[in-house]
Amino acid sequence: MTRELYLIAASLLLVGCEAIPDFVSITPQFGYVDGCTPVTLQGSNLGTEATASVGGPNVGQTDIPIQPAEFDPDLPDHAQDIGFRYEGVMPISVRPDDGSGWQDISMTIDEQSMTLLHAWYYLACPASFDVDRSAIPEIASPGDVFRFGGCGLDETVEMVVFDAAEAEVVRIALTGNEFCPTGEATAALPNDLMPGDYTVQLIDDEGTVYADSCMPIKDKKGKAIGEECQGFPFTVEGAA
Repeated sequence: MTRELYLIAASLLLVGCEAIPDFVSITPQFGYVDGCTPVTLQGSNLGTEATASVGGPNVGQTDIPIQPAEFDPDLPDHAQDIGFRYEGVMPISVRPDDGSGWQDISMTIDEQSMTLLHAWYYLACPASFDVDRSAIPEIASPGDVFRFGGCGLDETVEMVVFDAAEAEVVRIALTGNEFCPTGEATAALPNDLMPGDYTVQLIDDEGTVYADSCMPIKDKKGKAIGEECQGFPFTVEGAA
C-alpha cells in the first residue's frame, strides 16, 4: 500500500511540474537594429496564447509579434525543443544612440512573466546596407516578389536584373515592410519580363553591391581598383 501511495504521489507531483511554464531560449540571439529578424522562442508548457517583449533598464518593453509554431517531427529531441515553440519577428530597436546592445526577452503566459536576461543582442547597422537573408527562387515568373532582410534597405537600394549576357535589364525600387521599413523589403519582377536566364543584385546609390559572389578587379600592378560581381541566378520559364 505504501508503494502504491508513493507512486500516486509521485505521479501527481510530475503532473504539477509539467503544468509550470518554462521559457528556455530565443534563437537566433542577435539581429540588426532595423528589426524583422525571424526568431524562435522555445520552452515547455507555453500554451498557445503567450505574448513576448524585448526590453531592458531605461528602455521599456516593445512587443514581439509571435504565434505558436506548428509541430515539426523532424526537430531533434533535446532540451531546447521541449514543449511548445513560438515563431516571431523582432521589432526595431528603441535603444539610444545606434540602437545596439544587449536586451532582455520576456514571455507572459496567464499573467505569469518569465525573463531571459541579456538574451538578445541588437547589431548596429554598417555604413552601407547589408543583407543577411533573402528569398530568390531558382524558377520565377513575371510579377514574382523577391524578398530581402537585413539593415539599411531604404529607398537608395534597388534590385537590378541582368540578362544572360550580363546586360542590365531593369532596376526596381525596394518596398519596405510596414513593421520594419528598412529591415525587410521586397521587389517584384516586371510583368512583361521575357522568358530566359537572369541574375539579380541589390545596388545602392553609392555602388554597394549584394550579390552571389564578387571578385576584385586589379590593375597591372596588382592593386585592387574595383570588383566584378555575379548576381543570384534565376530562370523565367515560358515559350521563347
